[in-house]
Amino acid sequence: MTVIPQMTPYGIYNITYRNSAKRAEVVESKAPVTGYGRAYDSLSFLRAFQGLAGESIALQKNEYRKQIVDVMTSAHTLSEVAEEFLSDDWPGLKLEGQDGIKGEVLKEAQQKEYQVEVRQLAESHTYQSRSLAAGERDILPPGTYDLEIMTKKGREKTVFDVRAKDTARYTMARIADSINTFSANVAAKVIKEDGFAYLEIKAKSSGGEGTFQLASSTGSWLEELGLSLRQSGMDGEVMVDGSVYKTNNNKLELDDGKLKLAFSKTGKGKVGIAPDKEGAIMSMGLLAQAYNNFSSMIKNASNSTDKGTRLLNAASGMFKGTNSEAFVAAGLSMDENGELAFSPEKAGKATNDNLLQVRELLAKGAAFAFYNIANSVQNSPISYYFSLSGPSGTLEKLENLPEKWQGIFVDIAA
Repeated sequence: MTVIPQMTPYGIYNITYRNSAKRAEVVESKAPVTGYGRAYDSLSFLRAFQGLAGESIALQKNEYRKQIVDVMTSAHTLSEVAEEFLSDDWPGLKLEGQDGIKGEVLKEAQQKEYQVEVRQLAESHTYQSRSLAAGERDILPPGTYDLEIMTKKGREKTVFDVRAKDTARYTMARIADSINTFSANVAAKVIKEDGFAYLEIKAKSSGGEGTFQLASSTGSWLEELGLSLRQSGMDGEVMVDGSVYKTNNNKLELDDGKLKLAFSKTGKGKVGIAPDKEGAIMSMGLLAQAYNNFSSMIKNASNSTDKGTRLLNAASGMFKGTNSEAFVAAGLSMDENGELAFSPEKAGKATNDNLLQVRELLAKGAAFAFYNIANSVQNSPISYYFSLSGPSGTLEKLENLPEKWQGIFVDIAA
């Protein structure tokens, strides 16, 4: 048995020869040492080591695979974040103003202010029982009971059983389960408070269309439980810019459906449609974070190529050119280490002073460049990222190697 230390592109190995077979054991991992001739950047060199120990190869393969997956993931994230800025409607619109009003604003909505008065909220028709001690037993005699629910959509009937020694809570739960199983128009639940419980039966749809009545042909159990009307179903009423609207669900659509409002309390005030400046600042911060993560992955990869470095240098140069002052004023600046710094305070001032200029700076500058950089890496990861180093050149395209050798170094699908 002969042991010969050999330098390879993957570190120093002891090559053990025994019975004409070769196997390898990693002694020390170092950067590849150049100057040992053509063997180190040729496929024949790789073939010479096809007997390397499986464990060592697996470690190398997993490390390379992890690096390329990390770079691809960070490139995908950067691409998605940057693409948002390329839209003509960035940063989108938001609803501002009155408490108790929320809304969804489509990008085509008019940027204007509305005078809004919520006069009445839509209410759901609701029955409640009296509150009983949850553990109280025999609140109803044992037997089978029916319940008829009369709605504007028709009559519904359900039945439930009561057994001896059932607790109040269990009896109410039986009634609620029966209603929820057979009724399409009302819903029931048992509400528990401090050891007590009561039954609530409520229309599934709010407003006047959801009104209903309860009746039973099996005794007076409705009265014994104290089931009575607590809230009558009614429509809501809202006035917008002098026009009165009725709503059965506390929602209202304006501007041909481009503005959707939802109301949770009565009141009078103003609501306005304006650019989402807070969202703009947040997305700018996410852009800086995504770029820094991508840059870090490229820089820290042990086998990244010069192309990857050139991409990062090009991005850094953009922040040092003619628009450098504009980027700084917008809260974005590149330090000497290639780290993209973000200032929410400066970004806030810039978006308030001239949102259109900030949009232009990103859509045709930083975000546009980042989007293209990230996509170039995603579309050609081997060319831009992965390499095998050698003394007289670089195998830049792993796909040029035979398929069985590619599997040694990267197997993204695994």
